[in-house]
Amino acid sequence: MIREHLPEEEQVNIFADLAARKVRFGGYATVSEYLNRIQATPVERSACLLKAGGGMIQYLARKKKITQADLESLSAWATI
Repeated sequence: MIREHLPEEEQVNIFADLAARKVRFGGYATVSEYLNRIQATPVERSACLLKAGGGMIQYLARKKKITQADLESLSAWATI
């Protein structure tokens, strides 16, 4: 429905916003599943990785000090 009725830029923004929400509740695996389910294009995937990755770091930073392991986890996930 989103792809059928909205311009591409808006589609990308909506998908990225949803990815950022999903990562806080289900982690990186939930976002990966979401990207596969919606058959994200390379542009959509890139936007989602950026927004979800940044969102996760912000979320973690509110709870604790960001560790090297947190960054490595993000980096490993972002190479999908």
